[in-house]
Amino acid sequence: MVANLIAFRRDLQAILTDPFERPFVCDGNPFSASTFIIGCNPATTMKSNFWEFWSDEGGMDRAKFLKDYQAQKKILGVRARIERIVGKLPQSSCLETNIFAYPTRKASQLSNEQRNNYTLKLLIERIRPSTLFIHSSEPIRYFSQLTGKHFENMIPEVVTLNGFRVTVLARYGPLYTLGYDGADLIGEKLKELQ
Repeated sequence: MVANLIAFRRDLQAILTDPFERPFVCDGNPFSASTFIIGCNPATTMKSNFWEFWSDEGGMDRAKFLKDYQAQKKILGVRARIERIVGKLPQSSCLETNIFAYPTRKASQLSNEQRNNYTLKLLIERIRPSTLFIHSSEPIRYFSQLTGKHFENMIPEVVTLNGFRVTVLARYGPLYTLGYDGADLIGEKLKELQ
């Protein structure tokens, strides 16, 4: 396991251009994740960089990440909904990521250089999740173009991605507009799809 995580870390470091990019959040070994939650880009810039939450022996320390996150910001909005969704899934089975890894309050603030999806491509290629939950317009548009499929709101669709089959569940509209009960239902639906 350690050799895989070291190789993965090296490849990830090679494509990250800024120490404060947040390529993903998971609990432990990212290779344990069968479900990806994919948004547009992180909204919160952290005081700590991603590698402060990483170890080659165990992967990502999600508890440490959340503690650091809460030290600078309350868990509200999209983060609160993601926590509800992840809370319904088996531990270590979910990886949260985005099309773009650079954090900005609004996606429109991303520069052309920051709008690269190298990290997402690496994660999908290496981990090969069985389920993707994509939320908001840009991620849905991206995966529609990538797969040639139109995704109906909250209706699972099996597609081929990089030569393997994956179930995609799409939710239109910003995740922060979803109520907590709705987030719980999404978590339960993703658990069924795993």
